[in-house]
Amino acid sequence: MNSSSCPTFFDGHSICYPPAQVPFYHTDRRALIPGIPDSILALIAPIVAYWSLSLLFHAFDISGWQWLEKYRIHESAEVKNRNLASRSDVVWAVLLQQTLQTMLGLVWVTEDVSGSWKNEMEDVGTVMVRVVRSTFGMELGGQVLRAKGPDMAYFLYWWGIPAAQFCFAMYVFFSLYLWSC
Repeated sequence: MNSSSCPTFFDGHSICYPPAQVPFYHTDRRALIPGIPDSILALIAPIVAYWSLSLLFHAFDISGWQWLEKYRIHESAEVKNRNLASRSDVVWAVLLQQTLQTMLGLVWVTEDVSGSWKNEMEDVGTVMVRVVRSTFGMELGGQVLRAKGPDMAYFLYWWGIPAAQFCFAMYVFFSLYLWSC
């Protein structure tokens, strides 16, 4: 990130950022897989991964292959005694959770048609200027923003907000999971 000072950033009207500095996870392509919008792919991928791996391990479990027995964590008798939920109960619970996840995803996941991350980053910078000024005061806040304002906006936009969104999503879904048990 460019750490040079940015006097217009301090005003909260525009933001300085190096045009080529984007994180490794960003791409300017419209879709990761052509023909499937990323918003839909983000909803489909976890479900496909879950069922693919679940079916693979289920196939290993019922295969009867002796060479897999040395890798078994629990003995079959122990598994039968400890599993209180039937396979159909587990499948219905997973389907319910994935249906909830997909419905919430359809509501909250939107397709960014503009592709203008620079404008969004500028909006984040504007709000950040107001927060820093009100927290630290005009003088100290101005010094902080002049010294590190562009770096702070870059970090907040590319790393801070996505990490907070991820943590909030984990909290919501784990709370729903524990509440449903």
